[in-house]
Amino acid sequence: MLTDDKNRLACYDGLFRAATEEAGKPTGGVWGSDTESEEAAAQKRVLAIVMRRCRREMQAYGSVMVKACVDQDMAAYRALLDYPPEHLSIQARCTGQMAQYGWAMVKACVDQDVEAERALRGMRQ
Repeated sequence: MLTDDKNRLACYDGLFRAATEEAGKPTGGVWGSDTESEEAAAQKRVLAIVMRRCRREMQAYGSVMVKACVDQDMAAYRALLDYPPEHLSIQARCTGQMAQYGWAMVKACVDQDVEAERALRGMRQ
């Protein structure tokens, strides 16, 4: 696994620990059981966080909206894992600023910053 991916997983693991400690639940091992891959364990932790947030924020609108929220956030999370390493600092900043609003917001922040960076580079040339 690439170092950048390990950094991302560590960041997401930290968010999970914070969320589970806040809920008063034990966090267990950092990477889950030995039989799970690091990525599968991280996906499960992220899914648990996303489901809690979506239920809390969207339950008043019904289960369809909760599912849409979860689906959208998980798609954004998976997309962020595929971003190139040169965007890792932007991802870290956006995650710190927007994670409480979900991965779709983190992805929107990253996408907008990457686009703004490209535009600024184009203006300098």
